[in-house]
Amino acid sequence: MTSIDNPGIQSTSAALRDMTATEASADLEQLFGYVRTFYGPYEYKEARFGYSIAELEEEARGLLADEPTDDGFYAAANWLLSRFDDGHVSLQTAPRSNPVLGYRIGINLTPVEGKALVANVDASLADIGVAYGDEVVAVDGVSPFTLLDTEIRKLQGIGNPITNQHLIARVLARPAFAGNIRPTSPTAHLDLRRADGSEYELDLIWREVRNEPTSFVGDGAARGPLAQQSYTAHNLLELNAGAEGTLATIGSPAPFFFNPVTASVFDITPVAPNAATIARYGLDPSALPNIFAALYSYGGKNLLLIRQSGYGDPAELQYYRALLDQYDNFVDGLVIDQTHNPGGSILYCVDFARLFASAPGENFVQAYNTDRSWVNDLRGAAREVDPTLTSELSLGFELLATRIEQAYDAGESISPPFPLLGGNDLLPDPTYVWTKPRIVLIDELAGSCGDIFPMLIKENHIAPLFGRRTMGLGGNVESFGPLTNSLANLRLTRGLFTTHQDDETYSVADFAENNGVQPDIEHAITAADFRAGFIDYMSHFSDVIVDQIDQAAASDPIE
Repeated sequence: MTSIDNPGIQSTSAALRDMTATEASADLEQLFGYVRTFYGPYEYKEARFGYSIAELEEEARGLLADEPTDDGFYAAANWLLSRFDDGHVSLQTAPRSNPVLGYRIGINLTPVEGKALVANVDASLADIGVAYGDEVVAVDGVSPFTLLDTEIRKLQGIGNPITNQHLIARVLARPAFAGNIRPTSPTAHLDLRRADGSEYELDLIWREVRNEPTSFVGDGAARGPLAQQSYTAHNLLELNAGAEGTLATIGSPAPFFFNPVTASVFDITPVAPNAATIARYGLDPSALPNIFAALYSYGGKNLLLIRQSGYGDPAELQYYRALLDQYDNFVDGLVIDQTHNPGGSILYCVDFARLFASAPGENFVQAYNTDRSWVNDLRGAAREVDPTLTSELSLGFELLATRIEQAYDAGESISPPFPLLGGNDLLPDPTYVWTKPRIVLIDELAGSCGDIFPMLIKENHIAPLFGRRTMGLGGNVESFGPLTNSLANLRLTRGLFTTHQDDETYSVADFAENNGVQPDIEHAITAADFRAGFIDYMSHFSDVIVDQIDQAAASDPIE
């Protein structure tokens, strides 16, 4: 990264020419075609938000006509996609005429209690006096939240209003294509406020970002229901890649609230299964997954804390079985941390839920966009599993393909909700089920499978949910493209997630998309607790699980 001399002037060292107006227009129309054909929540969004996507297309055409360049194309396309308020939807940029990817000041902001707080400061800015938890009051005289509401939200939307507040990070990390927030001078003037109320000012240099876009765990080009596709809010990952151990961290292996302060106050001791348990569950001791687990005591109870950071590799389930089995007899209750979870494999997500299901319950289902791509992918998956179509797994894929095809032939834009695999029942895990009291931690940075796991838990009354409403990223994701001229790739939601209803009737409120999952016990982190290290947060959920343990003991006393 280098400092910029004049961010309003296009670099003359660009290796590529701009698309012509005709080429940019053709790519925009190609993007519209993909949305019309493959976007599962198309009619859901129109009904929910009261707009016409066709009319939004006309507005996007007008935006491109005003600036028929590479940057103008990305601005118009992202404006349209942001109207969907769908964190699964994004346009991944390709090399373009502007070699600058973005402009950044090395301070990551996160929203806490209506304040834009500093979550992380780059090492290069370590000596400027900005501390973790300081508040950025204004940038060039404008409140960060005013910039968010009036400008940044023209370019991105994630899923629900709480989660959208995290786009405050764009205030100091701006995409180069976005003319509405492109820096107009080499520096930004920041007004800041410390925790003690004292105020100070800084003028900091905007830095050009010319690196290649970050590649994230779970991203993949593979298509089809068996592929390890990314179910993440890609743009949110990009924004938050620089901050560790704060509300701006997503997909971190450790809980966001695990730090030297809480480790000391609660005497948190990380643990792992012993060699005998690892062997009993057939695990390779030299290749164990990076899964956080710890013991701590609170209110006279011994508690096991496990972290589920993302549903990436189903092989991790065997480690979780070993971990739970190992400590079952030594603890009184379990805390499952599913905060900051960007999702992953739906098959893994459902199987993880089965570890805590003591009785059959309602399973995950999805309403599928009706198109030949779904039908062909599912039929291909069936034959990939078993060319003879005699196994239960292959027949399940074949049946699902047939059901989607029937809805397609009937002229329906989206199918009724069907399970991806298996039936409508969520069955307990055949190897191991945790039966002691448990609590699940959720927040506004848990999405996709990070929505589905707590939805299964809540629907089946498996455990109380603690924290904030989840993102509301509600469907399978697939990439389309590259677009002909820009070579950009479009990521679209392909269906609508929910849990099975016995009467098979579903309302808008039943789906995860934009709704997320509401906690049973609400907890919004305060600025004071953010700065202090999340002690109040951890004390609150620990109080809840201890109360649950006491209630369980009172209702089933040991004779």
